[in-house]
Amino acid sequence: MSRQAPKNPLPSRNGKGLLREDHSAIRLVPAADRDWWSGLSRGARVRFAEKYRTKWTDEETQELIEADPTVDDYYVLGARMGRTPGSLRIRRSMMVHLLRDEYEHVAKAEAYEQDPKTNHKFADIAQVHRLLKKLGYYQKPVFEQFELARHLKQPSGSWRGDGTSHVARVRRVQADDLRTRLSAIRKKQGSRG
Repeated sequence: MSRQAPKNPLPSRNGKGLLREDHSAIRLVPAADRDWWSGLSRGARVRFAEKYRTKWTDEETQELIEADPTVDDYYVLGARMGRTPGSLRIRRSMMVHLLRDEYEHVAKAEAYEQDPKTNHKFADIAQVHRLLKKLGYYQKPVFEQFELARHLKQPSGSWRGDGTSHVARVRRVQADDLRTRLSAIRKKQGSRG
């Protein structure tokens, strides 16, 4: 059997083949604009916590559970534990939801205890649940449980610890700056025409 050559041998992103070469005259861009555009592609610098993406120990989880919400904050405790503030907030949220019996967290933890292989995605919730039982938090009166089920100090009420608000704010500023520059370039080109 002979193989037939493909109908369109050129690679395609849009289903119409490669883009045609542009032979129009090259326009010179002012140095200030060139510097600004080249600054957009700077690589991001990332700083990882010492224990980033490592399994939480019972001791670490217990330290987070026993943290005092009136004194401790996510940044200080995170630096001391070698964890990111966002990861501490996620763990602390599990504790809050378990103590308040919200979002079926108790049922999820018990499902993990029944069948860890099937319910592996609830392993973190189950670990917090097990430690809350061990430390006697469920034996305390409900008003005490609700009093303990609070987040640690955080920069603002809407802070989530994952940096999304910062990224969104930076991108919004960059987009506004880009719109301003583009409208200035268009006005400049329109006045020449």
